[in-house]
Amino acid sequence: MRQEALTQIASKPYPLKGIERNTCVLALLVFMVGLVLSLQLNSWQYLEKSGCIIVMIGIYIAWRDMTGTLDWAKQLPLKVLDELASKQNLNPSEVLSSPEVTEFLNDTENSIKILKKRVRNLEAILLTSGTFFWGFGSAIGKII
Repeated sequence: MRQEALTQIASKPYPLKGIERNTCVLALLVFMVGLVLSLQLNSWQYLEKSGCIIVMIGIYIAWRDMTGTLDWAKQLPLKVLDELASKQNLNPSEVLSSPEVTEFLNDTENSIKILKKRVRNLEAILLTSGTFFWGFGSAIGKII
């Protein structure tokens, strides 16, 4: 299989690309709004409410079953390779047995495993930090 075809497949975005960055920015924005409101209004309930919203973001990520989406993504390169093989009038089994394709599929599977682990860690961080601010927001305000 030609290297250009593999480059074409690799250029397609994976599902959830940038999920960590986007989610962390959203959680930090929610936290900062809660902190600023709490400081401005001298009422620490807003920091607590921001913790609640951060927990809801974490629950939403878990609810969407991001790891299920990633399992689906494992099949995406195979479908694209099959489509490319049919466009180039090649036998799909020959395409899949080529060393470049095997290496590409192994790299894709490893990338998805790493991303799965990172999404699980993101869920844990969001739920833990959100619960902390939700539960101890007013105590933080008394310390400050």
